[in-house]
Amino acid sequence: MTLNVPANTTLTIAAAQTNDVTINVAKGATLKVPNGTLVGANGAFTAAGDVTVNTASGKTQISSAADLTLNSNVSLQNGDKITLTGSAKLLAKQAGITLHIVNSGNVSVMVNNFYNDTSDATADGVANENCTYTWTASGTGSLTSDGWVKT
Repeated sequence: MTLNVPANTTLTIAAAQTNDVTINVAKGATLKVPNGTLVGANGAFTAAGDVTVNTASGKTQISSAADLTLNSNVSLQNGDKITLTGSAKLLAKQAGITLHIVNSGNVSVMVNNFYNDTSDATADGVANENCTYTWTASGTGSLTSDGWVKT
């Protein structure tokens, strides 16, 4: 099944889907996905709450007030953006998942869990340069909780 969401309209998916669905979201359209539903390329993201996915010029912008979890390796290119508000965090499903960030504008989080290395448990923020982070489980180095560590 293929759904087309024209510009200036919103499609809200109210329940988990049991069949494959392709959703073409036009520039200026909005896709709202309910709690736990996969969003993003190849189901790369799941959320603890509603998520809005917008596309502009072939790029994806995801915004959420709930924790967003990466299920697989993700590379955010110029124009891609994840914006989390309130206490929402960007998490990963398991240790070893990588997040490639082209520039600091790719990820905006209110609660920061990005670290330069495992020897300093103070969050350093998202790097300004092209870099990759790896999800690290708690107990690694001096980190006291799970977090993204620059590799």
